[in-house]
Amino acid sequence: MRWRDRPLLDVFTKEFKAYTEEYYRHAIESGLILVNNQEVKENYIVRNGDLLVHKVTRCEPPVLNTPVIISYDLPNILVVAKPGSMPVHPTGAYNKNSLLSILKYEFGYEDLKLIHRLDRLTSGLLILAKNSLVANSLTQLMKNNQTEKWYVARVAGNFKWETTEVDMGISAVCRKEGIYTTDEQGKPSRTVFYKKFFDQSTQQSVVYCRPITGRTHQIRLHLRHLGHPIANDICYGGDALDPIEAPETFKIISEGFRLPLEKTKQREIWLHAFRYKLTTNLDFKVPLPEWAKLT
Repeated sequence: MRWRDRPLLDVFTKEFKAYTEEYYRHAIESGLILVNNQEVKENYIVRNGDLLVHKVTRCEPPVLNTPVIISYDLPNILVVAKPGSMPVHPTGAYNKNSLLSILKYEFGYEDLKLIHRLDRLTSGLLILAKNSLVANSLTQLMKNNQTEKWYVARVAGNFKWETTEVDMGISAVCRKEGIYTTDEQGKPSRTVFYKKFFDQSTQQSVVYCRPITGRTHQIRLHLRHLGHPIANDICYGGDALDPIEAPETFKIISEGFRLPLEKTKQREIWLHAFRYKLTTNLDFKVPLPEWAKLT
């Protein structure tokens, strides 16, 4: 194995790049990294058969204290309203602070099957199946573009049209970072927009959005293309209204030792899925958020 005959600190620093050399030196000195359940020095030479143990306290990024709402609990289908800031399934740094984990540990729903997804920052309606047979049937409806999907967004400025359609391709700028852009040579993408109202006091508009295709970040990108980005979408032209405060951008690895999180994460954006119509008999709706109402 390539770790053999190398110093312990060198192995961790070069093979596990999530943390810094400074941290690994601290972890070895404080007994957070063990070899064969024994404390060793950083220059210990790794041998065949050694058991390396790294003890770490994992702190998940915070999510908004907004409850998950069960909207429909049918024999084979569950429909919920997902809060913004929360990923749908455990991923990366998120585990317990994910929708599927909350449905399992707080509501008792086991083995739910995802029919579609919402971005972490997006709130609203999510459909889950309670068995594989129904999941396959609903997924096929989605793939055949037989689903009528409705979102609401709050955007910057006085939206110029009562109704307009964007037919503009989308391509990835960096898949790893999850950044996309509009591109005439990208994957075909269509969204229809309907103006709901203009809020003079905030200089923002609320619009209904009906994506005909289902590309990643499609609504966000098409709104930016129109010159009316989602008002708090800092990735695609909006203003930063709710970044997590600095004290929350660190995770405590051990007593007295903190590491910066990968990035300061935005909590949510003003984009909310409020209706999915799969068939005449499967027409699901969830309430609109407060920011989508004229006060």
